[in-house]
Amino acid sequence: MEHYRMTNLSDIRMVCLSAFIAIVGLGVPHKGFAQENYAQMPCPLTLPWDGEVEGETYDCGVVTVPENHDIPDGRQIELTFLRLHTTTLAPEPDPLVYLSGGPGGSALHEITATAMLYANMQSIRQRRDVLFFDQRGTGHSTLIACGPMSAAIGVAAETMDIGDVTMEELEEVIAGEGDMSLVLSICATGYASEGVDLAQFNSISSAHDIAALTEAIGYAGVYNLYGTSYGTRLAQVAMQETPERLRAVVLDGTVSPAVAGTAETTTKVRYHYDTIFDLCEADAFCSETYPGLRDRFIAVLEELADEPLVFDPPMVPNAALRRRFGVIDQIEPKFFADFGMLNNGIARGGLCRLPARDYWSDGKPRHRPFARHPRAWASGGGGRGAAASWPGRCLSARRCLHCTRPEHPDCDGEGTERGGTGRAGG
Repeated sequence: MEHYRMTNLSDIRMVCLSAFIAIVGLGVPHKGFAQENYAQMPCPLTLPWDGEVEGETYDCGVVTVPENHDIPDGRQIELTFLRLHTTTLAPEPDPLVYLSGGPGGSALHEITATAMLYANMQSIRQRRDVLFFDQRGTGHSTLIACGPMSAAIGVAAETMDIGDVTMEELEEVIAGEGDMSLVLSICATGYASEGVDLAQFNSISSAHDIAALTEAIGYAGVYNLYGTSYGTRLAQVAMQETPERLRAVVLDGTVSPAVAGTAETTTKVRYHYDTIFDLCEADAFCSETYPGLRDRFIAVLEELADEPLVFDPPMVPNAALRRRFGVIDQIEPKFFADFGMLNNGIARGGLCRLPARDYWSDGKPRHRPFARHPRAWASGGGGRGAAASWPGRCLSARRCLHCTRPEHPDCDGEGTERGGTGRAGG
């Protein structure tokens, strides 16, 4: 039976691979794809900020570089960039190159969608150009994406002969734990069949991409790097690979090259919570007020795994949460994993309240959204939560203990952090 199942999985891979290649086609540039290694192009995303005019204050382009820098005449890939023109008439010759995180983040998306990043670049822009490029395999550059695999599986099931594989078996694999391994194995095989060397999509190759890109668009000398999150790891690799091209490097939220960061991505979520629990346990006031916080939290997660907390009507978060969750119709353990991940992207070290609008989706007003026990959300009828507070209503390890002390200068007399509006999502 196990042999039969493995044979069927092999059949599934072969059928889906055929569908994947049919969908993706020849979408990856080959040798000689571009006549020149640099060309200007309309920006795929536009800067929404006042005073910015494409072609005058910023421009975009595409640079073709070798997939393997050791084989310069081999397969070529494309790197798409956006350049903020300096505001001075006498600029420095060395630009700043922004390196986004992830890995997999789009620098073009970040600069066109993140007001804080745009504002932070203005002082640098007063002296030199600032470049944002999507790293190989990401964003608007030559993209390595396994998303089409979902479509490929559907195409295979609906339009192709899938042999001895039944629809039930296919649906079982898709719904089960083997889904990711199936998708990734077929995706990798599909790209390999097109001649793509996936081994070249790494930090070392990206470091050489920076050197090639800057030289191609006219910066033949040194340049500066500004990396955030994974971008700091890439910057450190560039310091090893192309030190002769670097003038200065800024590491913002450093990731060590010695740590397998992406391999630990799923375990990093617990660090936010562990830090809070450890700080609370070490603090006399917090540990006395909220004894056994870690065990109680784990117990709640186990309860939610068995019986998710359903909101009726659903809860409408504010913009920061809505981008990740949409409308929240229930709470299950995965919610807290996603919620913990937000700590990496919110200013001032994290969200100090469960950010929600002042109204439920039915238009009725609501107040403090986080109860001492998440099950208290269900009290009061219709899922509208009690007014009792979480420890400081805070998921920031740096500030959480402050909010548990009414006498602390960051809090008002009721233990609410100062500076808030006193309303949910304030």
